[in-house]
Amino acid sequence: MQLALGTERHQAGTFFLMAIPKSLGSLAGNWTGESVLHLPWLPEGEQILESTSTLNLWVSGREDIAAAHYTWEHEGHIQAGAIVIAASPQTVTAGWSDTWHQKEAVLALSGSNDDILDVTAPYAKDQDGHWQWRIKLYGAEMSLYLEMFNISPNVEETWAVRAQYRRQT
Repeated sequence: MQLALGTERHQAGTFFLMAIPKSLGSLAGNWTGESVLHLPWLPEGEQILESTSTLNLWVSGREDIAAAHYTWEHEGHIQAGAIVIAASPQTVTAGWSDTWHQKEAVLALSGSNDDILDVTAPYAKDQDGHWQWRIKLYGAEMSLYLEMFNISPNVEETWAVRAQYRRQT
């Protein structure tokens, strides 16, 4: 039998603290930087779009949930996205939506609960199989990175977004 007690899980008399990936706790705060969008279907020379970007990472006091909100620009229009993160001792889950990439529904991603956020989810299916989306969020002290990847049905991974941030002081 399993009972949820706040942010702790009780199972057969043992308590497990549910925690987000270890590195995220120290990265809470406001960040500014650059985002690079990769559009490989466009002609060469038009595939890479750079913009300024901001990211705010909120982490609960118990470090059991976190939320990242980011902004960037595409063709002069501000875009925004949000990632909500929760975890058990073994797995991490995230809900993601973005005004440019994923605006019609929240995509539910999951992965192992390791030192960084690294989650994946299927988002579409075609004649070749399932397409997947992968998000990584990681950093150390004064640098934070947000990366997104498109994974084809034959498991070829192509980067879609690479953002690098500096902590605001």
